[in-house]
Amino acid sequence: IVTLFRISNKLNATLDINTILDELAQEAIQIVHGESGFAGLRTSEGMSMWKYFYRGISIPFEHTWSFGEGIPGWVLKKKIPYGTSDAIHDPVLNHDLAINLAVQTIICTPIMNSADEVLAFFDIRNKQNGGGFSIDDQEMLMDLAPVASIAIQNAQAYQKHLIIETELKLSYQRLRELTAN
Repeated sequence: IVTLFRISNKLNATLDINTILDELAQEAIQIVHGESGFAGLRTSEGMSMWKYFYRGISIPFEHTWSFGEGIPGWVLKKKIPYGTSDAIHDPVLNHDLAINLAVQTIICTPIMNSADEVLAFFDIRNKQNGGGFSIDDQEMLMDLAPVASIAIQNAQAYQKHLIIETELKLSYQRLRELTAN
């Protein structure tokens, strides 16, 4: 509980979605002693990610899984976590994707919004000790998902507010220009 409170404070300390996703990925990797992973958002194209973390190093990597494609796409479709202890033979994993080459174990967790739709996800790979992820690991990540959901929804609401505010200022400016003529 102390860990979740600390992570909640960290995620909610910013309204930048990319920062939230970066912090989420790193925290999730750390709490289950993973080797690598990433976090991403649901977009109009599917499940998108922009950065991969490997042993604490941030690596730019952009990819979008369409609905039902790969593990993140499966999570989007089914709205439940997906785990595998045999990634090499896993039928859902995109084996040709560079970030999947040395993967043995995976836990991919959906982050749901208040309407019970998939908002985002995080995908953690390879336990540091070489073993598989446990039920406790999966439960910890499931407990982290609602904390992440709140931070992401707050950031998205803030972004929408900024867009509306900008549009409103432009409208007022156009109105002043029209009335000045």
